[in-house]
Amino acid sequence: MTDAEFSRFEILDGDVLLNEGQSLELVGRTSIYRGQFSRRYAMQNQLLRFRASPSTCPEFAAQAFRQCQKDGTFASVATQTTSVAHLGSSRFRALVLTWPPSLAEQQRIASRLTNLDDIIAAQTQKLAALKTHKKGLMQQLFPSPEEPNS
Repeated sequence: MTDAEFSRFEILDGDVLLNEGQSLELVGRTSIYRGQFSRRYAMQNQLLRFRASPSTCPEFAAQAFRQCQKDGTFASVATQTTSVAHLGSSRFRALVLTWPPSLAEQQRIASRLTNLDDIIAAQTQKLAALKTHKKGLMQQLFPSPEEPNS
């Protein structure tokens, strides 16, 4: 990559990244790059980059894009090849997505949704731990016939 190409495709802190998917249901999965690596990175054609303007909250945009992925908005405009679903930058740019014009309101909504995501993640971990505990108890109560008795 030339320096000019690298600059054009460089990923910066706060960029919202959307990926291609193996299927239409997976196209548009979203993440925010938080500059967590010490080196500079550039994107490739399996990613779309949304760089928020100063009047747009990246966290809000990411939440909106996650909803588009979940509700099939991205799938409805993507194309499917043999093994990859392509959202494509031109189809992405053509989408009409509405959200609050106020940066402050976007930030409030994003903060609330992020807090809920954190609660859901914590509860999901607790549920997984309880299921593992139950499985262990069930194995103790009902040992496999192949296991020798202690």
